[in-house]
Amino acid sequence: MNLAAPSYLFAILITGLGILGQWGPEVLAGLWRWVAGVWVLLLLLEGVVARHRPLSIARQLPERFHLGVVEGYAITLHNPSQRPLVALGAERPPAGLALLTHPLEWRVAARGEATVAVSVRATQLGEQRFSDPLLLRLRGHLGLAWWSRRALGGSVGGCRVVPNRLSANERVRCAQQPVGERQQRRAGSGAELLWLRDYQPGDAVQSIDWKATARGRRPVVRVMAEEQHLELVLLVDVGRASAIQAGPLSRLGHYCNVAARLAEKALGHGDRVHLAAFADRVLVSAAGMRGAAGVVTARELLARLRAAEVASNPLPAVLEVRRLTRRRALVVLITDPQDGEAGQELVKATSLLRPHHQPLIVGITDPAVTALAQQPPSSWLDPFRSLAAQETSEGWRRISVRLQRLGAEVVLAPESRIDTLVLAGYERLRAHGRI
Repeated sequence: MNLAAPSYLFAILITGLGILGQWGPEVLAGLWRWVAGVWVLLLLLEGVVARHRPLSIARQLPERFHLGVVEGYAITLHNPSQRPLVALGAERPPAGLALLTHPLEWRVAARGEATVAVSVRATQLGEQRFSDPLLLRLRGHLGLAWWSRRALGGSVGGCRVVPNRLSANERVRCAQQPVGERQQRRAGSGAELLWLRDYQPGDAVQSIDWKATARGRRPVVRVMAEEQHLELVLLVDVGRASAIQAGPLSRLGHYCNVAARLAEKALGHGDRVHLAAFADRVLVSAAGMRGAAGVVTARELLARLRAAEVASNPLPAVLEVRRLTRRRALVVLITDPQDGEAGQELVKATSLLRPHHQPLIVGITDPAVTALAQQPPSSWLDPFRSLAAQETSEGWRRISVRLQRLGAEVVLAPESRIDTLVLAGYERLRAHGRI
């Protein structure tokens, strides 16, 4: 029970009557006891009515929530009694859903119902069960207090959290195949020449156009229409470091979102997608996904990923690439690029991919570390914190430079920008014919 404003007025009145009884006329000496008795009696009556008041509640849950996205569901409160109802609610969603709307309030007419929208952000993949009852506080019909109740009916339900997906506009753009700047047919080849571009390290020697090279006095390669259906390999790190929190989600949550959206974009372009998740070894692997069925398969696999309790090693995942595809592919390795021993393993893995494949190394940086490295000291510990942050930032820079020297594309960015930069990098590499 929590007292409401009218009860505090009663308390003030009783206090005032008590003081008058001590210092005023004798006829007022015991009046405060009668008022206090009436107040207690009304509270008891109101409490009995509130605790036995019929009501029912139901959640309208969507079939799925998307990881990291603010979405909502509805809670409907039905009041079958002949008195209007005012209620406050405390929702306790599953651990994988972070509540953003509180407190919840219903104002229900007599024999009516009211619905409240609840906003949540999904933070964990997998099934989420609403097993806890909804806790309510009902305002008494006299308005003297709020009375605690548990919700009746509709207290148990479930939904599923899946990786995020492309927006409607992004899917429309994927469906539009790119148009080449120059198109012509080569006799006898049956392939369509889209355009010519400058040679870049890693391009196949067979793609060099020697006549255009002689005319321009620089190496020029052909980009053919048959090359527009590309191979994409997604390697997702589910090692111990992937459980570290990065904003509202863990790193693994961001990894899965990036992989799911990139796979959907590539499959929308007609590319062929392969997927593998690894820790100290390859844990999940799927090859040759295409079209709408490939989108469903990729999202189902990513939704089942969980962080392992061992350190990750990208070398087994790179060896798995050879089994997944024999063609030149864009290999997107989503991991935690660190300097030191872990960085050496990543460098070895990248060198094994080149020059046959085009690696794209993706990692999440912490903006708090960057800010701490530049923050002026305000206490004796701050210089040491700043030095550690500077060393971490310098480690990110060193590993990025080493990977780029091997011919890899590197995307290291905060979690708020990583998704956009990876999708843009894929489009750029695809448009320039690097894969």
